[in-house]
Amino acid sequence: MRCLESNRTCKGYVEQANSKHIFRQHVVKDSTKVPLPSESQARKCSLPARVPAPGTSFIPDDLPPKEETEESIEGLALRAFFYDYCVPSTNLSLSRGFFHGIERMVHHRGSSSDFAQACKAVAFASHGIKLRRPLLTQNAGMLYHRLIASLAREMSGSDLSPRSLDVLAIVVLLGVYEMIVADDMHPGYHGIHAGGMAAVLRIENSPLGLLKAVKSKHHLLDGSSTRGLFSPNAGSEKPGLDNILLDMSSFLERAKDLSNHSPENLRVLCWEARELNEHLAQWQDERPTVFKLTTVGQVVHKPPFPTPEAGYWSGNVDVYFDLYVAAAWNISRVARCFLIDLILRISETLQDGMSTMREKADASRQINDMLSSIPYHLCEDLPSFLRDLESSSGIRGPGRAVGGLLLMHPIFALSQLNVVLPDTKEYLRRCLEWISVHMGIGEAARLAKAEEIDMQNLGSGCMIVWMGFLL
Repeated sequence: MRCLESNRTCKGYVEQANSKHIFRQHVVKDSTKVPLPSESQARKCSLPARVPAPGTSFIPDDLPPKEETEESIEGLALRAFFYDYCVPSTNLSLSRGFFHGIERMVHHRGSSSDFAQACKAVAFASHGIKLRRPLLTQNAGMLYHRLIASLAREMSGSDLSPRSLDVLAIVVLLGVYEMIVADDMHPGYHGIHAGGMAAVLRIENSPLGLLKAVKSKHHLLDGSSTRGLFSPNAGSEKPGLDNILLDMSSFLERAKDLSNHSPENLRVLCWEARELNEHLAQWQDERPTVFKLTTVGQVVHKPPFPTPEAGYWSGNVDVYFDLYVAAAWNISRVARCFLIDLILRISETLQDGMSTMREKADASRQINDMLSSIPYHLCEDLPSFLRDLESSSGIRGPGRAVGGLLLMHPIFALSQLNVVLPDTKEYLRRCLEWISVHMGIGEAARLAKAEEIDMQNLGSGCMIVWMGFLL
């Protein structure tokens, strides 16, 4: 990465010899700080997509709205960010939301702060891509490089800044920006920001490291001191989803290459996988009713059966308390499918005659439930979607970008498993492509084309998204 102002290479996140990571926020006095409003300022962007003039292939120039000033455009971008990427929790005992505290933090820091500029960069980039408006993406790029330069200038001292929570939030937002602008020519550098996040927190650079930080009551994550990342009411859970995922990560590391294990070791691994799968099933079964899915409709195709577009897979349409809850469910489902996939591969290797019918049925339920959650993530107006099923073959009103952001990693991971049928894998890839086009998240298109899991890339993306549950 290069600084646009100095044209010098940015050194990124620095770790000194004394193991203390240096990353200080550039402090700017902000005269735009205003009292926090009683209601959210979130507002959907009403700017239309740039399309060819009727009856021609001519696309008009991208021009800013004449009635808006540069300052008002930035204000609208900030409000669009709140709308598209923030999920305020309405019940903290059930849900953490996503970027739950971001709007409040912006109002406390001011609309000209680096923190607010990072939010604007995300909004400009996302809307610039999905609305095909290069002026917006240019605005996003300029803000992004100014932020990189600002952060790089302040990398000095021996202790983390007292404003390190702001720094952490900015790093996460810049990671989201990189996932938005990623494409074949620019693969995205969100991994750099995941590393920066780990540097600020002084943790292992992985989702596992973040789970451990929450569990150990990290001082920058003190809002999670009595709760788990995926278990807001962790005190009542035995075991919680966080702990199961930690155990599973350790197990999968040992089960990496099955060809290196003896038959006896494989039997032990199979037993451990079944035990972890049972723990996940127990976690799912013990969720309170309000945390569980609600089926609100069905997609039914008549012959000849079409190739379904995103959201139009035949089956139930389910809704959840909010997108955080839906994300927690899908993470548990993917985890179970990973374990079941491993159990089936071990069974095939051993050829010991042990029945796997139960595991196959469990996998089918987990996959179907994930497929049934896709319309909830991708549609803005689910009742209208259900009413339009007979007359439409595609989603007419794309939902908030946060739905695609929370969905893309779980469905990508699912699409790489042998337990998933080929036509289902192809459908999941189409959903990823749809997220890229209609929600402005370029990383989704890159995942749609990937033929195998790049664990480092996937881990970096998950780490950034999961941190959004804590802000």
